[in-house]
Amino acid sequence: MRRTILLTLNAIFIFFDSFGQDYLGDKKADIIIGLNDSTYKISFTQTVVQVDTFWYQNDTVTHLDTIVNLKVSVNGFEKIELEYFFDQFDNLCDSIEIKYYCSQCVDKHIKELLVNKERKWRQLDKDNYISRRQTTKTIIKDPTTSRTVTKVGSPYMTIKRTVDNPVCATIYFYIPMMDKDKWRQLTKK
Repeated sequence: MRRTILLTLNAIFIFFDSFGQDYLGDKKADIIIGLNDSTYKISFTQTVVQVDTFWYQNDTVTHLDTIVNLKVSVNGFEKIELEYFFDQFDNLCDSIEIKYYCSQCVDKHIKELLVNKERKWRQLDKDNYISRRQTTKTIIKDPTTSRTVTKVGSPYMTIKRTVDNPVCATIYFYIPMMDKDKWRQLTKK
C-alpha cells in the first residue's frame, strides 16, 4: 500500500517536472488545455499586464505591450509552483519559473529535469545549462557587414538554490537567441 502511494506521488511529480520544461515554446491556450485535461488537481490563475512603451520618430507613437503570466500551484505531498510567461496574450511561452518548497525532494526533481532526453541538457557551470536541441532559427542580414547571420534559440536552464527560505530552489527556463557558432561551441561535447 505504501509503495503504491509513493509510486503514485512520484508519477505526479515527474509529470510536473517535465510539464514545466516541456511547455516552453507552446501557446498559452495549449498549456491551459493540458492543465484542464490533467488527472491531477491543479489550481491556476492568469494575470495580464499591459505596459506602455514609446517609439520616437517624427511623431510620438504609443505601443502597448502585453505580458501574460500564468501561475500554476500544486499542493499535496509537496508544494510546487510553476509560472509561465508569454509576451502577448496567446503567444508562445517564452520563459518558465518553477519553485520547489521541499528541500528533501528538490535534488530528485533536478535529476529528473536533467535526464530529459528531449532537451539534452549540457552543463555550462554550477547553475546554468543549455539544451543541445535548438528550437528556433532565424537568418538575418547584419546591417554593418551586409552578411547573413544565423541566430538560433536554444532552451536555457538556471537553477538557484536558497537556504532557510520557504522556497528551497527556483528553476528558470527561457530561450535566448544567439549566434549559431556560439551555440555550437557551448553545446559541443
